[in-house]
Amino acid sequence: MNSKVQTSVKVALLITSAFLTYLIYTGIMEPIKFNEIYDSRLCEVTEQMENIREAQIAYNREYGSYCNDLQELVHFIDTGVVSIIERKDTSFIYYDKRYEKDMNKDSVIIRVLGQEPVKAQVFGDCFEPNSLLRIFGTDSLFTMKAGKTEKQGVEVATFVIKAPFTTVFADVKDDYPDQFSKVEDTCWRIGDLHKPITIGNYENTNCKDLDDKALKFEKEYDARLCAVTEQLDDLADAQKLHFEQFGFFADEFDGLSDFMKTKDAAFVPSRLQYISGTKEAFSFNIKTHTLVTDVGDEIFQFHNLEFSAPLSLVFKDLKDSYPDQYCEIANKSWSVSINNNNPAIGNYENATCKTK
Repeated sequence: MNSKVQTSVKVALLITSAFLTYLIYTGIMEPIKFNEIYDSRLCEVTEQMENIREAQIAYNREYGSYCNDLQELVHFIDTGVVSIIERKDTSFIYYDKRYEKDMNKDSVIIRVLGQEPVKAQVFGDCFEPNSLLRIFGTDSLFTMKAGKTEKQGVEVATFVIKAPFTTVFADVKDDYPDQFSKVEDTCWRIGDLHKPITIGNYENTNCKDLDDKALKFEKEYDARLCAVTEQLDDLADAQKLHFEQFGFFADEFDGLSDFMKTKDAAFVPSRLQYISGTKEAFSFNIKTHTLVTDVGDEIFQFHNLEFSAPLSLVFKDLKDSYPDQYCEIANKSWSVSINNNNPAIGNYENATCKTK
């Protein structure tokens, strides 16, 4: 065999070897990658389905039946109200003619105390009802039906919610044809039209245990709490020094900065000028109250200063990444107030920051 033939055989063997290696690799990795996608979507989609279930339970509690239309159910969550009911066990004495004596009878008193928005009661003010409409990652609606069945001679309401895998994994069916073919005829489901149940046909406890998003936001919250409230504490200390020397608080940052430079040559204005991690200035408000007494017309002035860092600004860059967590804190702020030369009082607890 001449050298050219040997070279051609070697090249052919290398190509064949590379091709076989690729087939083995994809045969091993494709199921693993598909399972990762499956687990991720399991968490997202079943969370939506469980929210729909909670909405259905609230609807049934109010109307005595489950909703048969997803759009109507979403509208109920968005604009509807539910009754606030008080149930109280009681008993009373009545005369039983059969036994010719007084008998005790248990009873329940039900009182409607008022009404409350469905969204606030079931999910909280920050919940977005439209998040229930479409299956995560798709433009398709969940399949939902309501009906009635009979159990032990009693008619009971039923419902079912489905997320077909042909919809959930439609975007990856061509990338993972073998894995998709194994699941395309199935779905995630909650409830049953023929049984009065509200459980699902899946297991997603790992989703509850590994709420990485909430944990990441909590860590970010703690880090920014330390950074921003340290600034607030330092601003309060600077204003206290200013008050001790002049008897009033500086009404603008530049004036406070110039004053601090005379006290500390190493003072860096930029460290306190903006809220940490942003280009937003702290909000501060100064109020002066004058008190005139009846004795000798003496005048007392009370000076109050409040610095604040609105959390809508502190976490503005995380608004889109953590919409639920951002919504819960957007109307709050970290603030510190000083009354004359009294100790500063903050509305936050950052003692653990000092020990880090």
